[in-house]
Amino acid sequence: MELFWHGKHAFTVVSDGVTCALNPLKGTGIPKASFAVTTEDDQTMYDPKVLEQASYTVNWPGEYEVQGHLIVGVELPDVMDGAIHTMMAVTTIDHVSIAHLGSLTLVPESKLLEKLGTIDVLVLPLNPALKLESYLSIIDTISPNIVVPVTDDASSELMTQFLKHFGASQLEAQKSLKMSHPETTPDTPDIVLLLPKN
Repeated sequence: MELFWHGKHAFTVVSDGVTCALNPLKGTGIPKASFAVTTEDDQTMYDPKVLEQASYTVNWPGEYEVQGHLIVGVELPDVMDGAIHTMMAVTTIDHVSIAHLGSLTLVPESKLLEKLGTIDVLVLPLNPALKLESYLSIIDTISPNIVVPVTDDASSELMTQFLKHFGASQLEAQKSLKMSHPETTPDTPDIVLLLPKN
């Protein structure tokens, strides 16, 4: 399994000729995908070509099996009207589970985070509306093996604080994350920075 970041909170997961597009947002240059997963209910945010070419798009909470791969969507009810405008998604490919929490504006309840199950890789878009402590709480509840924090702001104070907390201030970004299913879960998650893929 190989994970690529395309900027914003758009990713692709590639394995054995299969490409899953996670939030193929407009302007991120994601190529044709075998299937797609979107976490926001506003589908106009996404590249229509990617969604049209994909054999299937998961865009609503529930459990799905697409081309032999399991996708689980967990709802995030709106605090104002209780409606579902966004969801967290877990995509399992090559026995590696990748959680994408979407565009968080509040810390999800623990009972919702626990619905995600065992997570190997946590994709974590950093929103300045939340403080470092909020993200640490999320990580503590999910207990992933690897955390991939992302932000479009290279000088983000939140990213600086995040990396410093995990002793990763000098961490160099890499082109992709390659991973097979880990045998053990570390006490502290590894932090991986990715370069945006053009």
